[in-house]
Amino acid sequence: MPKRDRVIRPLPPVWVMAVALVAVAANLRIAITSIPPLLDAISADLGLSHAAAGALTTLPVLCMGLFAPVASRIAHHLGAAGAVLGAVLAILVGTASRLAGGNVVVLYVGTFVCGVGIAVAGTLLPGSSRPSSRPSGRGSSPASTCWP
Repeated sequence: MPKRDRVIRPLPPVWVMAVALVAVAANLRIAITSIPPLLDAISADLGLSHAAAGALTTLPVLCMGLFAPVASRIAHHLGAAGAVLGAVLAILVGTASRLAGGNVVVLYVGTFVCGVGIAVAGTLLPGSSRPSSRPSGRGSSPASTCWP
C-alpha cells in the first residue's frame, strides 16, 4: 500500500488557539457541574430514587475513567483536532438531549454521551495545546513538555 504524504497546514494565530482552548476547557465542566445543584428538583420531577440520582452524578466520572484510555486510539484514527472536535460535539449533543426533560432514559443516555466526550477531550486537550515538534536538545521526559 503506497504511503500518502500528509499536507502540513499552517497553524492559526496563537490568540485563536488560546480562545479555542479556553472555550473547550470551560465546556468540559458544564455537563458535570450542572446536575448537582438541580439534583433534588430532577429527582422529584422524574421520581428518581437516591441511588438513581447518585448514579446520575457518578456516570460522567465513571465514563472519564473508562474512556480516557481509549482517547489516544481515537486520536490516532481522527487526529487530535478531529477527536477533540468530535468530543465537543458529543458534549453538545449529550447536553442538548438532557434538555428533553421528562424522560429518564434520555437523561441517562445524554449524561453518558457527555461523559464520553469529556473523557476524550479532557485527555487530548493538554497534548494538543503544545507545539507538535520539539526543539533540538529536548528529551522526552515529562518535564520537557513544559514549554517556557
